[in-house]
Amino acid sequence: MSAQIKNWVSAAWSKTCGLRLPGWLSPRRQGVTEQALAALRHALSALGASPGAPAQTPEQELLRLATQLAQLAEEREASRRELERLRDAAETANRSKSEFLANMSHEIRTPMNSIIGMTELALNTPLNAEQREFLSIAKTSADALMTIINDILDLSKIEAGRLSVERVAFALHQLVEETARMVGLPARDKQFDLQWRVAPEVPACVLGDPTRLRQVLLNLLSNAVKFTPSGRVELRVNLTRERDATDWLLFEVSDTGIGIAPERQAQIFQAYMQEDVSTTRRFGGTGLGLSITRHLITMMGGRIWFTSTPGQGSRFSFTLPCLPAAMPAAGQPAQRHAGPPPDQPEWRARAHRVLLVEDHPANQKLATWQLQRQGYQVTLAVDGAEAVRLMKALAFDVVLMDVQMPVMDGLEATRLIRELEFARRERRHPIIAMTAGAIVGDREKCLAAGMDDYISKPIAAQALIAKIEHWLVR
Repeated sequence: MSAQIKNWVSAAWSKTCGLRLPGWLSPRRQGVTEQALAALRHALSALGASPGAPAQTPEQELLRLATQLAQLAEEREASRRELERLRDAAETANRSKSEFLANMSHEIRTPMNSIIGMTELALNTPLNAEQREFLSIAKTSADALMTIINDILDLSKIEAGRLSVERVAFALHQLVEETARMVGLPARDKQFDLQWRVAPEVPACVLGDPTRLRQVLLNLLSNAVKFTPSGRVELRVNLTRERDATDWLLFEVSDTGIGIAPERQAQIFQAYMQEDVSTTRRFGGTGLGLSITRHLITMMGGRIWFTSTPGQGSRFSFTLPCLPAAMPAAGQPAQRHAGPPPDQPEWRARAHRVLLVEDHPANQKLATWQLQRQGYQVTLAVDGAEAVRLMKALAFDVVLMDVQMPVMDGLEATRLIRELEFARRERRHPIIAMTAGAIVGDREKCLAAGMDDYISKPIAAQALIAKIEHWLVR
């Protein structure tokens, strides 16, 4: 066998299979032409290629097969490089999408914070009936817009596989009642009541994710009210036991609304799907809610299903693991930071000093008014650098820190404040991130920089005050 043929065979075999030529096919061995031909035909067949018509002589056949195998190896290498290029392009596109969503989240939430907050403040002032109606409509529309924005952001987190759920103890009965009452007003506007009942055997306190459960219930209840022109909407929570003696929480939301056509029921949990296009025009919405709801329930360890009859209504049911928990003892002392306790005069004298770090003029005024209405003394810093200077010169009980700011952002300012506290051996001041970002990883970045808590814009006054009071008593 010629050296050229042996080199072709060795190179083709190594390039295609990524292995050295087997010992029984080594060019140093003699009389291996037939074995080489058989091996090459087998390799081509395994790779899905046809060996083709044989050549006139064994050496020509060996050369032909080796050439074919080498060409196939080059094609596979080209395919590998193309797959790598497509993978890199997809990763770049995914990063660009994440950056776009982060920027859009900030740009939309910043003005929405002012719109919703200022409307809430105006509604708490003396108004005539017409003015109150106008402002209530504006507030309702702004809340609806935020629901759409939040749905889009949640979907992006789900697609990235980075939406997480927590497991904490919470009062289930209280959560159900509060959620039902939130949806009760639009139900009364339609002149029917939303009814709810939690079975006595359902534990008062369970382990789970109260935020995500409330999101699921709000979505199902809001849909039920929206698609029910008249009649009733009911929420029932019961305890059910599987054959393996495992206890589950069973949630059921039923209505007497328009129902879902049979041909659309298989697609109802798909993203962007609604009962039909006319439904979108008549009732609004993005078609993301049920898709997000299904993902959240699955992540919490449950499942969801439904029954529906057009013209008669629907019943959506879902289960979650029943994990009873002990109710926190009343009056149980909370963990405190170093420093004077809240029952000492020194603490009370400066308990309401808040450093507000915010660069947006409208949000500066909004947060200042919200805090001053509750009796807090507010000092304003327009960027992170000014916040650090104020922390060096003055004493504060809590810091509300925006993240994206000129000169110095909130993350860098927080790191410098923590270094200052360490150098001076001061107590740790609670720093609450108050940001328009709501993308996966934003909260983690804030906590990693040294912040203690996180609240995303638009910020309801009640939620903001609750955050501050939570940290003031720790």
